[in-house]
Amino acid sequence: TRTDFLGSNYVRNIVRSADGTLWFGAADGIYKLGEGRVQRVLERKWIIGLNADDQGHLWFGHGWAGGGLSSYNPKTGAVDTFTQKDGLPDDSVWAVERGTGGGVWIGTSGGLAEFRDGKIENVGEKLGLRTGTVTSLGRDADGTLWIGGDAGGRRLRGTNLVSLDSTNGAPFEGVWCSAHTADGITWIGTDQNGLLGYDGQAMTQIDKRDGLLGNRVFCLRPDRDGFLHIGFVEEG
Repeated sequence: TRTDFLGSNYVRNIVRSADGTLWFGAADGIYKLGEGRVQRVLERKWIIGLNADDQGHLWFGHGWAGGGLSSYNPKTGAVDTFTQKDGLPDDSVWAVERGTGGGVWIGTSGGLAEFRDGKIENVGEKLGLRTGTVTSLGRDADGTLWIGGDAGGRRLRGTNLVSLDSTNGAPFEGVWCSAHTADGITWIGTDQNGLLGYDGQAMTQIDKRDGLLGNRVFCLRPDRDGFLHIGFVEEG
């Protein structure tokens, strides 16, 4: 694996925007791959959450480093930042997921929020979602939002919030990431319990005993050939 084209060996997010550009969220800023070369477009510390909205703007946070939620316009270079003063539950932002109509979902150390029409709403508070750190957000093909954090996993469809807990085989430990494959399985990467596969009814757990490199699954990415690529906190 080559990371020498970046200024940092820490890459938390890789996002493809609508125009086909690949964006990398690294420890020292945001990079893009376009026209055959990689360049840093924004110097920032600890880009943890990164995603692109329907208009091609990049949204990002800095995890434990704080700093709130920022929006970057690649065409103009403008950066707008939103903090608790603007309604954000917490200034530590861990995850950002594309919403609809230009909106974005935001996972913070203070719970779930949504940015829409220029305003931030504390959605977790409205839905009765227990306050806690939201480290993972992902949407599947039907628009369901999958929420992961220190309280485990949840799914939100419209206003219907369902917890994934011991009743369907999910451990309570933290969730780092999720991904959705063409066969309808939602894969959940946990902090201590390996990889979980959820088919809508029951959970299947895969960990080191089954051949995984480790039990702390940090990132997931399915490819077009049906393979699921897995990154770990320490094992590569």
